[in-house]
Amino acid sequence: MYFKIFYCDFSTEGFAEYNFRLQIVLFFFINGASFIEEDHKWKIYLLYKHQQNYNLVGFSTVYSFFQDLNKCRYRISQFITLPPFQRKGLGMYLISVKKNRKIYYFLTLKNCFKRKYMLMH
Repeated sequence: MYFKIFYCDFSTEGFAEYNFRLQIVLFFFINGASFIEEDHKWKIYLLYKHQQNYNLVGFSTVYSFFQDLNKCRYRISQFITLPPFQRKGLGMYLISVKKNRKIYYFLTLKNCFKRKYMLMH
């Protein structure tokens, strides 16, 4: 068993339909969740557990916007690790992969519990 991260955006074939299904999952776990619009500025990181097949563990959506002419800034919009996989360090693993890409993210925390805040720092 190992974990694998896939990077997608709306130019990825078949992703728009898959994203619709992912967004519905959010409503079960995040109070006040909202759908993201189909836009080329959205980047999605999907974390899967792989044994004989792939099982979704969690995902994160990131929006890019321009800071100035040569730089982009990124904001994490949605971040979820499904309940069977929580408290195993997988959320931090997903964040660390993004940090290794040398992209800096801005986090907006709304209605967070202390443990969620600790994950982000």
